[in-house]
Amino acid sequence: MGRLDAKPEDYDRAMEQGEEAAAEGGMFLNSRLTNDMDRIYVVFLEVPQFGTVTFKDGKSSERGQANVLSFGKDGSQCEDEVFILSMAPKHWNRFTAKIRKPKYGLAKLYEIERHGVAQYPQTSYELDDIRDLTPDEIAYAEQVELHELFKPKDGDSATAPPPPSGPPRPPVGDTTSNAYATWNKRVVHEMKLLEWSGEDIKQAIATFFGEHINGSDMGTLQKDKFLEALRKVNKGGVPADIGVYGDVELADTLNLDDETDFF
Repeated sequence: MGRLDAKPEDYDRAMEQGEEAAAEGGMFLNSRLTNDMDRIYVVFLEVPQFGTVTFKDGKSSERGQANVLSFGKDGSQCEDEVFILSMAPKHWNRFTAKIRKPKYGLAKLYEIERHGVAQYPQTSYELDDIRDLTPDEIAYAEQVELHELFKPKDGDSATAPPPPSGPPRPPVGDTTSNAYATWNKRVVHEMKLLEWSGEDIKQAIATFFGEHINGSDMGTLQKDKFLEALRKVNKGGVPADIGVYGDVELADTLNLDDETDFF
């Protein structure tokens, strides 16, 4: 099961936490949705979590937060950075109720549109599905590194959300540089050349390492060897052609600082 395959209990937990938080929470104005009819386009990378945020002035408020990919204000292109969407629980409750329906889900591009001028207490947000994600976009979404939610930022402090009832999120890998993002783009580039899907990449990873490993959890040598092996697969090949880790020799150490036109 991938990141975008949320289970029914994930939605149940989010709805339950959101309903409890909404009773205490107030309005949150998203920084990119400050004016009436402002729009943003996002891909939800997870079901939201809820917790208390304490601001610099000492005031506290309940918030729902989730990692998202932003497609800007026109939905035309995915931004490289992963963002946290932080909103009042009452907005997340409506979003979650829609996303959990079988015909929607996380593997879609959504439009969020604000209805209400600045400081209007009854401001609402409409959520509309725009399109399904492409295989390349799904592969990218499955591999990007997520931010830690409810982490103090810009002088604000936060309390951690309640621990999830499911298994803990796996630890992330290399967070010290943009090497992972560069590596991931190169994998997507090779995937396009091979005319593979995101599922094909998953199968290739499982074949190569003997088990599925998220790209963000791979060490530097593992990432280099997987990419080198992927490049040796001929067009028309299948994931099993990638071989097995330990049997593949690296030609040269990869330089992730090289400028490469991937798209």
